[in-house]
Amino acid sequence: MWIDPTFVRGQLHPGFTDPGGSWEAPNHLTPSLATQVVGAFTRVPPQRQPGRLLQQGRTVTPLRDGAASLVLNRDGTARVGAWNRDLRMGPQVASVRQNLVLLLDKGTVNPTCSSGGTAQWGSTVGQAAYINRSGFGVTADGAGVYVGGPALSVCSLGNLLAAAGVVEGMELDINPAWVSGTYFHRNKSGDPQGFELFPGEQVAPRHYFSASSRDWYGWYARP
Repeated sequence: MWIDPTFVRGQLHPGFTDPGGSWEAPNHLTPSLATQVVGAFTRVPPQRQPGRLLQQGRTVTPLRDGAASLVLNRDGTARVGAWNRDLRMGPQVASVRQNLVLLLDKGTVNPTCSSGGTAQWGSTVGQAAYINRSGFGVTADGAGVYVGGPALSVCSLGNLLAAAGVVEGMELDINPAWVSGTYFHRNKSGDPQGFELFPGEQVAPRHYFSASSRDWYGWYARP
């Protein structure tokens, strides 16, 4: 999914269990958001992400220096980089989600994509090397790119992001039950119609219209 910040803005939606609590952003697509939504995807799984800051300036878990981080600014634009090297806290930051290490840095796929272990790339179901994976990155001109698919290795995920022009990118989910990218088409007679990014996704597009237990990213048309 190619996400052009000229036309869309991003928002992190907290889940009712992870992280739980009360937040400004709803845990599902409300009728108002449904008129604006163009895309959505699930995020970094909690057991693998070192830190997280969510909306309203609330830190759920401490942010870790050097960790691969997806930052949404208050204007809805996205950035990816190593925390406190490329990205830092500031008044423009709306949310931060961290994973382990960057998959792409300055346009180069991490050379440990084939040799690194779970400390770098996480633990898959059955420790399978080729499995459903997803990733996100930004291009040199600030566009966001989401990639998800089946039977991907860490290196193949990185190469896909690089082929799309990503200069800074990170792995998101590696569990087939949660890898989900959805894009939406307007529907004059009701909720927008959602489409899976690839066949066999286990998270149906309708998932985003119901209260979600885990947080996720929504992308919305700008006025």
